[in-house]
Amino acid sequence: MDRLFCVGDEKTGTHSVAGLFRAYRSEHEPEAHDLRPLVEARLRGELDPGALDRYLDGKDARLGLEVDSSFLNGEIIDVLVPRYPAARYVLTVREPRSWLDSKLNQMVTYRSPRWLALRDLRHGPPVGHPAAEQALADRGLPTLDGLLGEYARFTAQVVEHVPAERLLVLRTEDIRTRAADLAAFAGVPVESLDLARSHEFRGPVKHHVLDDVDPGHLEAKLHEHCDALVRPLYEALHCHVRAKLAEAYGEEAVGTGKTIPAHLLGNMWAQTWSNVYGLVAPAEGDAGFDLTQILQARAVDEVKMVKYGEGFFSSLG
Repeated sequence: MDRLFCVGDEKTGTHSVAGLFRAYRSEHEPEAHDLRPLVEARLRGELDPGALDRYLDGKDARLGLEVDSSFLNGEIIDVLVPRYPAARYVLTVREPRSWLDSKLNQMVTYRSPRWLALRDLRHGPPVGHPAAEQALADRGLPTLDGLLGEYARFTAQVVEHVPAERLLVLRTEDIRTRAADLAAFAGVPVESLDLARSHEFRGPVKHHVLDDVDPGHLEAKLHEHCDALVRPLYEALHCHVRAKLAEAYGEEAVGTGKTIPAHLLGNMWAQTWSNVYGLVAPAEGDAGFDLTQILQARAVDEVKMVKYGEGFFSSLG
């Protein structure tokens, strides 16, 4: 297999990716106690030239890993990419609010002095909180600006440095369901992946810190820091869908310089675009399934559908 680096941030599934590849020479955060001080020195601007390459030379000789999964890899991605020109990279990404909740749980639960300096360098010290973030200040946690700013910086940094053909972006919740894509990307049989380890190291305790943060303030901070990550993708998708609808219905029906007319999307409230998937999907895209055809093939009529629903609610007691 090609050498594989998982470069997702903390709490995005790097542990799970390492577990999936247990049949190979795979480790989660290998030699983190040695790499962490180098990353800290780099973030402070104090790292000696060549120090990372010397360390990586030794690490390769000691471990000979096929899969190296660690958020620390993301902090040195600009060094890894030119150093390993044939390697492939998996960026695990978690929805920002879910990531923030999990990250705060981790920071409250684990306060190892060895990692506190790196946390302060990445997220900023736990000072300067606005009134709406008193719950974070009371627990000695960084500000939302520090946390979400790091989330955006880290993700953008990986995308910037890894060529598209060598990068697989994998949502945390899709690690198991996209195992076949992951295996194909790594050049291994999907049967060799250990799916039982596709969701490892779940947080043992939920502290519900965000429950004590003003929802409006939280929403504003999420948009402030994370919109720039998704807006280009959304705008490109919107442009593609508009062009495909114009091909199908004509430019006059779609209009220019305005929002896409809701009735063209097959949903009068424009809540979903799934009804036009057949029109806009790429030729090699997954065709999905036709639920109506499946129900008809199984002779499920209106009465049986009602019985299915009744059985579900009855099962809830």
